[in-house]
Amino acid sequence: KETLYSCLLVNKRWCLLVVPILWEKHTRYIYHEAEKKFHNIILSSLSSSSKQFLGDSNNIKLPSTIISKP
Repeated sequence: KETLYSCLLVNKRWCLLVVPILWEKHTRYIYHEAEKKFHNIILSSLSSSSKQFLGDSNNIKLPSTIISKP
């Protein structure tokens, strides 16, 4: 990633090639973060027994903030 940033400064042509690559990676990060938040909302709405079942039988690690909510 640092190498791509340095390519921005070489010349206009390199800049035009690198900017779309950097934006693509940026949008992947944004979608990943939004997806994590969505999953946390869904998981937090489950009953305690469902959360326990997911943790025990499927070896899914739930964030502590989701487990500890009443």
